[in-house]
Amino acid sequence: MNTRGYLERCHLSEARNNSLHALNPCALRVEGCNFSKAGKHGICCEWLARSSHTSVCRRLSIEACDFTLSGSASMNIQPSHRGNMKIFAHNVIVEILNNKVNRSKGEGLTVINLILTMLRIKGNEFNLNQLHNLYLKQVHQKSNKCASATTTYLGVFDNRFWQSERGAGAYVVDSGFLFESCHFRSNKLGGLVITGTSTLSSSMTQQTKGGLT
Repeated sequence: MNTRGYLERCHLSEARNNSLHALNPCALRVEGCNFSKAGKHGICCEWLARSSHTSVCRRLSIEACDFTLSGSASMNIQPSHRGNMKIFAHNVIVEILNNKVNRSKGEGLTVINLILTMLRIKGNEFNLNQLHNLYLKQVHQKSNKCASATTTYLGVFDNRFWQSERGAGAYVVDSGFLFESCHFRSNKLGGLVITGTSTLSSSMTQQTKGGLT
């Protein structure tokens, strides 16, 4: 908790739960690592309510990693279940860059119930994940009075969302985002699904039962 760490060129395999679980890190960078056959998540990062509304800028960077055969979402970023599950504004910068996410039994990447300073998802390949390749639920930009009106702080750029077996390429619920230069191909429930509610139709619920966090 509240730590700073750098994980580089490591191989984390066959964890019974999460291969890497970070609780409220100040700064965490994971680069060039291989995550395979995690019982749950390859990487799970949780933020505590008490870290919201602070001047300390926290950073999470996951870059050039390979994720295969995770038991649930390969990467999961959300508030901690140890605290209040209300949505809080966090001074957090998150970058998910140039990763390969394949054959997860859940989603490829989930980000839920967070108001962030910046979230950039760029250059990743999501392929053959059983549920949504990307799942965003109630993710918004933290108010920044000094921000330029032309700067994009919540963006999904140059990603490949291919062949979700039971979900969508990207499923976005109650979130504000820019998608640019992304490639969607052969996803079961469609390429990009945008909705104002987390309630799926009965047919979709049946096909993705247990897959949404």
